[in-house]
Amino acid sequence: MKYIRELVRELVHKHGTSNPMDLAKFENIHVEFDFYEETKGYFIKIDEIKYIVINQLLNEFLMLFVIAHELGHALMHSNNTYIMKYEKGIYHTDSHETFITNNIYEREANYFAVLLLRSYFQAYENSLPSELLEILNAYSNIKEGFDL
Repeated sequence: MKYIRELVRELVHKHGTSNPMDLAKFENIHVEFDFYEETKGYFIKIDEIKYIVINQLLNEFLMLFVIAHELGHALMHSNNTYIMKYEKGIYHTDSHETFITNNIYEREANYFAVLLLRSYFQAYENSLPSELLEILNAYSNIKEGFDL
């Protein structure tokens, strides 16, 4: 996953920010907000236009992570022909054949989001929802030795 570290480093250096909303704008990726009962967010590409759709009912920290996660998909996986959304802890796809492959895509998108937002989340560690803390803890080995 070294290439993901380099992607994050280049992106932050190029645009001077690690804010995923700003990065999406600079990379011509549209971010839309909608109300969903279960879905946190998803990435989709329609006619070569990239969209990230986020559940606006999420708390601030989870929303930021989901935007960063979906930005990772938009930048790393936009040539893949699948649609995925997250509901009740399960990733759903439009094709049963892509399940195994999607697993690595999700890990890569999580890794991207953690790298991008690591410093921000460290400052608010006591305020983060448990679901987000679990993800951050799963990627805790990347906390050291990485400078943007």
